[in-house]
Amino acid sequence: MTSTTTTKLTATATNKTSCRRQKQGRFRGAFLLLSSFVKMSKTKRESDITWKYCESLPTNRLQVKCKFCSHTCWGGIARMKHHLAGTKKDVIPCCSVPDEVKAIFFKLLEDKGKKKEEMNLDCGEVRKNDLQQMTINASYKNKEDVIQEICNCIYGNALPFNLVRSPLFIQMLKAVGDYGKGLKPPSYHEVRVSYMKKAVDKVQECLEKYKSD
Repeated sequence: MTSTTTTKLTATATNKTSCRRQKQGRFRGAFLLLSSFVKMSKTKRESDITWKYCESLPTNRLQVKCKFCSHTCWGGIARMKHHLAGTKKDVIPCCSVPDEVKAIFFKLLEDKGKKKEEMNLDCGEVRKNDLQQMTINASYKNKEDVIQEICNCIYGNALPFNLVRSPLFIQMLKAVGDYGKGLKPPSYHEVRVSYMKKAVDKVQECLEKYKSD
């Protein structure tokens, strides 16, 4: 056997050993993860008071049996709580549960409902504040863009800067804002003829009124 062949066989054996170790490592990691999940589930189950008054049927983990009336229901202990509390929500009430146990579960469900309602209110308030802030930011950004467009118009047409102090300029902007989105600018003919005539007629009307007074 040559030295080259020996080297190849050694490399192949090393690769196989490495792959086997990687597979063993992945299997060990998955096993530890599953064991941790089972342990957490068991701890959570043992800490729930509902399991004192019901038991899980061997055939299905989601089917539980009441220890007082032997009623079985689907949905796990979430529905069993309503059964013991007598709320009649998606399950018949227990006819044999002691009053003190019934009061315990009724209080648990009531507190849970209040906590959920408070969380919804908090989330709604946060969302409302976020929307308000977004609206403020958007309004500020839109205002900056609009002002820049107005200034560009003044710069591009070599208009005097004191135009912005004119009451007619301010009145024009107010009218545009009141009209809202979708306003089309006047055409060249409208500015030069149609609306020019209207403006002249209005001035003449004011002069005639002034003369009559």
